Amino acid sequence: MAKNFNVLVFVLLAVAANLFHGSFAQTRHVVGDTTGWTIPTNGASFYTNWASNKTFTVGDTLVFNYASGQHDVAKVTKTAYDSCNGANTLFTLTNSPATVTLNETGQQNFLCAVPGHCSAGQKLSINVVKASASPVSAPTPSASPPKATPAPTPVPAKSPAPTKAATPAPAPSTTASPTPAPALLLDVLLTPLVTPLAGSFHLTVLLLIQPGLLASLSKLETSLFSISN
Repeated sequence: MAKNFNVLVFVLLAVAANLFHGSFAQTRHVVGDTTGWTIPTNGASFYTNWASNKTFTVGDTLVFNYASGQHDVAKVTKTAYDSCNGANTLFTLTNSPATVTLNETGQQNFLCAVPGHCSAGQKLSINVVKASASPVSAPTPSASPPKATPAPTPVPAKSPAPTKAATPAPAPSTTASPTPAPALLLDVLLTPLVTPLAGSFHLTVLLLIQPGLLASLSKLETSLFSISN
């Protein structure tokens, strides 16, 4: 927390210092450079070309170097500049070097009010812009090293459950059912025939039995039929 607060204070101080510097920084422009303020050999384009690659901001200064008594510096309106009228000036400086502080934005027009000098090209028109602070790159606080991500704990693979062997189904029993003895079979067949002896009845027995017993049952049926009649 304290570290972040210190970084924030440092950034704010850096921005404030830059704004303070931008507000009070001044550029000193020497008009015409080494040629100075004079009648140029190639006409008014000389000072136009000189100003074309420069930026003039509020607070900057123009320095006019010339021979005192031969030239002067007069600030004029746009109309007076275009017509080279040095009679009505905003102000006139006669002593060299003449320093002019640019204290307002917009078009600023200067000429030499000595007759014939302006028309010969000794005039200057510049555009003054509002001073702006240069952006300051804020220091980037060192980033904390990324936290190491713990390796995932391997999960042991589950052992497959042992496959239970299928219990074979018991084979069906093929033991044949015992065939009833002939004597017992006769007792079973004769039991329901003993009771109905009082009246006449017709008994028909259809049995699927062994061939030896079929003959005995036929004789028995004949006897019973005779008794009933």
